Amino acid sequence: MAILSIAGTELKVKDYCCIESGDFFKPLSSEEYLKKPKPALWLYVNLTDKCNASCEFCVSYAGRLSNNTVAPEQFRKALQVAAPHIYGISFTGGEPMLYPELLDELIFITKEIVPSDMEIDLATNGTNLNALARLQNIDRISSVHISRHSFNDEVNTRLMGRKGPSTDEIRAFVEGLNDPGKVVFNCVLQKGGVESCKDVAAYLDMAIDAKVQNSSFITMFKANDYCEEHYLSAYTFPFVSELGYAGWNSAHPNAQFDVWNRHSDYEYCHCLSGSYRNAVGRTRFYFRCPGNDSAPDFCRQLVYTASNDLQDGFGTGRKVILSRET
Repeated sequence: MAILSIAGTELKVKDYCCIESGDFFKPLSSEEYLKKPKPALWLYVNLTDKCNASCEFCVSYAGRLSNNTVAPEQFRKALQVAAPHIYGISFTGGEPMLYPELLDELIFITKEIVPSDMEIDLATNGTNLNALARLQNIDRISSVHISRHSFNDEVNTRLMGRKGPSTDEIRAFVEGLNDPGKVVFNCVLQKGGVESCKDVAAYLDMAIDAKVQNSSFITMFKANDYCEEHYLSAYTFPFVSELGYAGWNSAHPNAQFDVWNRHSDYEYCHCLSGSYRNAVGRTRFYFRCPGNDSAPDFCRQLVYTASNDLQDGFGTGRKVILSRET
């Protein structure tokens, strides 16, 4: 743990925990996972508050939030302040692909400021893949996270409140990239969606068909009544008891839970994962759960809002490090 001072604001930050070898067959030991002990933060850039989907488990319902968007030159100033303290950046929203030209400009600014090997991610609902493929700076994006909450198109449409891209459309997008391995599916675990080991296997079959090499299964935050009613936790997800189903890796996808338990005072990355294979191919998966919030005074990330404030996390009541008036 350390105290970071950013633009005169002091933030309490956990050390960063990461498996050193990336080998998920390797038995767990103690300090092998502390690859990056230097305290650092991830920067989330909410390019816009607006979204064209209506996922009930998300804060960005279509038409319910403002039309604010990031101002490029104000973002440049904030990134120059934040850059020494971050190890990665995610462009998110809202739906960032509602403004592809703005996204392209922000990625260009980011390239000018951060090291060339810093990870830059994009989170999108996938409804504008054609414009995404045409971005001038798409090769600088390390990973494209596409929201896909069911292996079934109709169920996915119901959960997102609109039709997303089909498996064929996603495959065409992946095949058109210089680095097809950068695409990741993001799936929020929930009742009525992916809720069983069998569902996960069917989902990964769909990912292999779409040529998506990585899938992330995420525990939702209990943000509203819908989330309370449909909540499923990665901590208690019953796939461990069904290990060996279909093409499950026989190593230990439960190993990441052991990392969470042993190193709950650390921030951790998702590189301890598993793999799945069927008769056609192979893909990788990992399960994500909200970090240990027993000490809520810790800063877990920096957020640059669509209102052009740099703050110490998501939501209201956060410390504003740089405001739009600065």
